[in-house]
Amino acid sequence: MKSDMERKHYDSIEKNNREHMSYLHDIERYLRTIGTLAQTENNTKVVLLLEEMNIQIQNISKNIYSNNSILNSIFNERVSQCHIEKISFDVYIEPNLKTDLIDDLDLISMIGNLLDNAIEATSKCKDNRSVYVRMFMANEKFLVLRIENTYSIKPKKFGNSFITVKSDRKNHGIGINRVNQLADKYGGFLQTEMKDNIFITSLILSINCSNS
Repeated sequence: MKSDMERKHYDSIEKNNREHMSYLHDIERYLRTIGTLAQTENNTKVVLLLEEMNIQIQNISKNIYSNNSILNSIFNERVSQCHIEKISFDVYIEPNLKTDLIDDLDLISMIGNLLDNAIEATSKCKDNRSVYVRMFMANEKFLVLRIENTYSIKPKKFGNSFITVKSDRKNHGIGINRVNQLADKYGGFLQTEMKDNIFITSLILSINCSNS
């Protein structure tokens, strides 16, 4: 009896630790997106406060990809990063994309993690460095994010997961696990495949699914 209680207590602590690590893994991503949004809308006070926290806000482009300002901020930040790293970054978001039922922080976490992984993989290529992104609706019921990126180091696949080539494997796993958790929250899933030296990531979310 005591052993069962100790196991439950241990499992509860482990669950809390995992949730805390997921939050810490994403917090800088949240703050960078907030800073990008503030810079786009000329809110210099927010930018200055974030810079005092050592959150680096790049001089970002101000492209309009959609009517969702959070999405615009997420992608504009990566456009600037790819420009610095000489990566071709092509984005198209279908007009009238339905994101109303998805929390802003969840958007930042899911899209930010997947984009950062794609950009990092592509940055290791000596040439043909490119990231291709599309967001669209499928059957008017599902929101789809499709990312295609080149890579130089082929990841190893075990089951439905890929073994990261990052030196910091632990934190990389946190990011992917977080995306999977959030996809499940919205009745969706994450799918990856490799084809013709292109790594393809597809995130599918149900827009009719309650996130409560």
